[in-house]
Amino acid sequence: MTAGGHSAALLVTMNRAPQFEFDEDAMDLLRVFAKQMAIAIENDLLIRRAEALKVVDDLTGLYNAAYMHSRLDEELHRAMRYHRPCSLVMFNLDDFRRMRESYGGLTAESVLKAIAELVKGQVTDVDRVGRVGADEFAVILPERNKREAIEVAEAIRHHVQEHPFMSGAHRIPHPLTVSVGISENPLDGATADELWGKATEAMRQAKSQGKNRVVAC
Repeated sequence: MTAGGHSAALLVTMNRAPQFEFDEDAMDLLRVFAKQMAIAIENDLLIRRAEALKVVDDLTGLYNAAYMHSRLDEELHRAMRYHRPCSLVMFNLDDFRRMRESYGGLTAESVLKAIAELVKGQVTDVDRVGRVGADEFAVILPERNKREAIEVAEAIRHHVQEHPFMSGAHRIPHPLTVSVGISENPLDGATADELWGKATEAMRQAKSQGKNRVVAC
């Protein structure tokens, strides 16, 4: 059976009677059943894709801002309940607008996708990574204190700076960098809004202090 132009399932029928063969009426019935099953599967796939679009950024495949804020709230409730740390890392690309104007929108999108992959390579399965602005990203680090979050942030910063970003067939000649801010509960707040605000403030401090650096509240 196919759904959405792709193979979705295989319908297998059996009969224990010796030398049994399906007649044409039985085959017609099976075809109708298979078609109905394919429609049901395709509808389920469409629903799942629609649900995914509610939480996923179209460009990078990372979680979107709404999901990240909601997930941070959940993680903070759990952290407070069990007296465990939870840190938030926020960063954005330095001079993103200038880079976009110099190399074009397609290159800018390619850079954002590459950064998304770089960040995913620096976190664990329990961490959550999202694109929360045009060139702004967030990383939720459950069970990580500020010192551990700084290590993750520095790894992200280093990998972005060293990565050979491309514009078409040519490498962008100058390194791209990020400015990073970090907050941790309960030191910097007990709610998602408080931690988000503190990490954003620290990120802006990193910008004002010369960019390409990590600042923790």
